[in-house]
Amino acid sequence: MSLNKPIKIKRGSSWRRWTVPLIAVGCIALVSLGVALVWQSLTIHVDGPAPIAPSAPEIPPSQYEAPEVPYQPSQSAEPSPAPDVPEPPAPSELSDYFGIVFPETERVTSDYFKDAVFIGDSLTMGIQLYDIMEGATVLSATGINLSSINTAQVIDAGDGTKITVLDALARNSYGKIYIMMGANGVGYLSEEQTLTLYGAFIDEVRALCPDSVIYIQSVLPICEEKYAQRYKAVMNNADIDALNARLVELAGEKRCLYLDVASAFKDERGHMPESATPDGIHLYSSGYTTWFDYLKTHAYVEAA
Repeated sequence: MSLNKPIKIKRGSSWRRWTVPLIAVGCIALVSLGVALVWQSLTIHVDGPAPIAPSAPEIPPSQYEAPEVPYQPSQSAEPSPAPDVPEPPAPSELSDYFGIVFPETERVTSDYFKDAVFIGDSLTMGIQLYDIMEGATVLSATGINLSSINTAQVIDAGDGTKITVLDALARNSYGKIYIMMGANGVGYLSEEQTLTLYGAFIDEVRALCPDSVIYIQSVLPICEEKYAQRYKAVMNNADIDALNARLVELAGEKRCLYLDVASAFKDERGHMPESATPDGIHLYSSGYTTWFDYLKTHAYVEAA
């Protein structure tokens, strides 16, 4: 055999060269798919199927906005400080009080009444009888009224004679004059007659004591049941209240201060309580303490 003769190598066709690799890749893919299916099966078995979210219900347009709820602060929250509101200036001149109900003031002592005089009927006489205010002068008498006060000689002059209230008033000077009249006139005088007589009497007092502070005190309420039984007469608190309302105006016209003493004696009905009066109109001794407690907390003091 000749050594120089070429060797022939037999080569197969090209498709045969790729057959084995393609088969190998296909096997690997099949195995992977099988593993994946097995894993998914195990997962579904353990955890169960994934939940499907329900669709949200439709909300009517009118319910889109939340309802308004009033604000309620927490119990532990501290309240906000109130804004500073300036207080109205307190009246300082006597004329600032004309035509109004005199307001409550700081309490004064009994010394305030040492230069005071009290003018009135039998109700005012109790101040002296019960010695409720030491040092105060009392010019009053039982049965005196607006029709007779200018002329009736009922005040002891000290020499065994009697003089009128106005004559006795003229003998001394007073810093304060307290007047309470009208109760006896309500039953038989008209409101207009009472106001006319009251105004004329105040004018006489003003002429005698031009520098005095004059207090007009309201007519006190009555216990209607006791009054009717004791005096067999008709008087009611509605008429007294109507008169007192007019007295506020009269006091303003006459440059006097008006004191609503009646408010210290009214019960829930606006009447004098039965326990405060023996006959429906007069007071027990304790009533005078109530009276002066009111006067002590409603006293004009000139500004310094």
